Amino acid sequence: MTPSISWYDYKGTLLSTVTAASASTATTSWSQQSFTATAPGEIYEVTQYAVVSDTVTLTTSSAHLFLVGDNIEVVGVDSEVDGVFTVTAKTSTTVSYDLEPNTPALNVATTAVSNATVAPDDNPAVYASVYLEFDDTGTAYLDLVQFADSSVSDYDEARAVEVFLEPSKTNFLTNPTFNSGNTSDWTVDADSSTYETVDSRDVLTIVANAGAESSIAASTAAVTTGKYYTFSIYAKMVGLTVTAATVASNVATITLSASPAWQVGDTISVNDVSASLNGEHEITAISGNQVSYAVDAPDQTVSLSGSPRACRPETMNLKVDAYDTVDSAVTDTRTSEDFLFTDSWARYSTTLFVNLSSNATRLDVSVVGDTAGCSMSFDDAQVEESYLPTDYFDGSFPVAYGAVWEGTAHDSASHIYPNKGGKLIRLKENLKEYLPINTAYRIRTYAGLEYSVLP
Repeated sequence: MTPSISWYDYKGTLLSTVTAASASTATTSWSQQSFTATAPGEIYEVTQYAVVSDTVTLTTSSAHLFLVGDNIEVVGVDSEVDGVFTVTAKTSTTVSYDLEPNTPALNVATTAVSNATVAPDDNPAVYASVYLEFDDTGTAYLDLVQFADSSVSDYDEARAVEVFLEPSKTNFLTNPTFNSGNTSDWTVDADSSTYETVDSRDVLTIVANAGAESSIAASTAAVTTGKYYTFSIYAKMVGLTVTAATVASNVATITLSASPAWQVGDTISVNDVSASLNGEHEITAISGNQVSYAVDAPDQTVSLSGSPRACRPETMNLKVDAYDTVDSAVTDTRTSEDFLFTDSWARYSTTLFVNLSSNATRLDVSVVGDTAGCSMSFDDAQVEESYLPTDYFDGSFPVAYGAVWEGTAHDSASHIYPNKGGKLIRLKENLKEYLPINTAYRIRTYAGLEYSVLP
């Protein structure tokens, strides 16, 4: 027996046929035969894009197969750059093309996008047919035939009852712990930024712009309209490193690792310099990277150790925008009250109600403020359907917690199923009372197949 698969476009036109390289030999005993083929046409997720001198560069979430000269169709990136174009340059995960001559001049810095794709400008396979050819006469018995979008050949009963368990809570952010393997999930506007591990925790640390606005931002997948959503995040000031400290005539002068955008009269917080110099102080003088303030201490040159730092607590805001992906417009927005980030970890939050009038809505969340050049760290961000922030979680929490990633770890939403193990046992015991005898069924969660009774 030699199997083959024929592929057809949406019009029913034959695109190609793939035949197994060798025949499968049947015997007098039941045996499983399988054949795997790939449908023509690819589609790739676009995670970000940039436009320089009317040349658009897309970044895909995985390696693509496009070649220079291929025609591609771009959907969902931006109305100015969507359409059909010819590839002019590429790397394994980027595709570049030039805008049409009549397109207005457009330059866009690297911008994260969601629900955007790039695909060949061809008709991809939509339908398929399976053909079995036998090279001998006789009687052959066939059973449990399956054609599935999977490389797994285990039979899956199409008539089975499908039970999907909804989670009790979802964290809609795709990289809430700032894992260094998925830096494209967050857009950072700062002097510099680093994904680092501190005390066995992944954090994002930024050096803020001096005397200008700084921000971090991310987007969620589609959310439900007519609901409250709360954005929360942990943050702290890290400050500038103190490299030297002296006291003369009851005035302390500290030398910093960079020149801050502070002013005389600002209050700064000094940490780990010395007992008499630490604390909150009002600046009396600034010269370059040297800052002075009054203290009650003897004249001295301080011997520094550890990680002495100074910072001016930054005033920041949390912002949530509901973005209508159908009409390409922000429909609802909420900006929090001013939060004063200090040198201790604290959780900040704000809540937005998404109106029913929105279509295919996603949420764009950000932490933003006019900054003075200090450093600050962020961790454990969460967007949840709730009027108030609840306990943080992500898909990497222990299995006993009932938390799972929807897809790839740190690159998909997280869901939580409290007491999942016990509930699955109870469900399996009781489900048979509600189904006809010998009914096949599966129980799935966002973690995948949890349990099945199949032929």
